[in-house]
Amino acid sequence: MNELKIKIVSTRIGYSNSILLVNGSNSVIIDTGVKGNINRFKLLLKQFQLKPSDIRLIILTHTHYDHTGNLKALADLTGAKVLVHKNEFENLKNGFIAIPVGQGKFSHFISKLGRDLPQFCITKTILLQI
Repeated sequence: MNELKIKIVSTRIGYSNSILLVNGSNSVIIDTGVKGNINRFKLLLKQFQLKPSDIRLIILTHTHYDHTGNLKALADLTGAKVLVHKNEFENLKNGFIAIPVGQGKFSHFISKLGRDLPQFCITKTILLQI
């Protein structure tokens, strides 16, 4: 019986976590972290001897900006398909990214300020609904 051997690598991208499921030419990234960290992903791929095309799928747990920030850059780099829950699909397709409410007084204030400003935009990419 063949044993499936996937290495699970959790890494901090900005102030949120991304997960790389290392499985050779069928590897997966879960969440893309805060925008502007594409070089962290390039180093991670190099560390595990992966080519960008080895990433076949990018999974988003939800569409907050700290989980989707490098989505466009990663999708362009890897050619991977994107998987997002059907309840989040329209938000992502239309460039709407909900800003979370924050946990403490300061983060609550900053989040409210962000929600009151014009919404962030994401360039369209290939999306799948589940």
